Amino acid sequence: MFHKEQIPILISLTAGAIMIFDFFVKQATIANMASQALKWNIIIAAFATALGGANLLRIHSRRISRRTARWHLSVLLVASMVIYAAVGVTQGPQGVNYQFLWQNLFSPLSATMFSLNAFFIASAAVRAFRIRTIQAAILMVCAFAVMIGNTGVGVALWDGFPKSGQWVMNIVNVAGMRGIVIGAALGAMGISLRVILGLERGHLSGVE
Repeated sequence: MFHKEQIPILISLTAGAIMIFDFFVKQATIANMASQALKWNIIIAAFATALGGANLLRIHSRRISRRTARWHLSVLLVASMVIYAAVGVTQGPQGVNYQFLWQNLFSPLSATMFSLNAFFIASAAVRAFRIRTIQAAILMVCAFAVMIGNTGVGVALWDGFPKSGQWVMNIVNVAGMRGIVIGAALGAMGISLRVILGLERGHLSGVE
């Protein structure tokens, strides 16, 4: 009889092997199994989303009942979740009320949250631009070239500033981003293989 920890490992191994074989071996049976595995992935993701929403409601409902600090914000969150979910379930994503909430509530709030990132980026830039090392000096020069090249002042001072900024963005920045993406992909491959082979068991810590 399988131990409770071995069953999830067997499921991960089977699903991972199917997806890997489907990528390298073009065979109808394997392709059909991979398609079914993807459908199950969607179902599991939907249940995980519902579980996350239920847990969020549980936590904030407890805060409301106990009148903890800023409990009125929890009331706003719970009301928003319930109303938005009810409108989505009853009318669908193309419903008039759903579109109204999306365009007049969700989108402006999302834009506001993204705009706040500019202040955090500026704060981080101030700390990073304290030139104490060669790397910080290089970062400062590249940032100056990009910023001055995208302003009218830079163009007026020297027509080479825009070209320098574009070179930094198209060559230096792209090369760095590709290196980060490759490293992240290798890391994802490594951790995926460890999960598939049952070597990584951190996600099974709650299994008894």
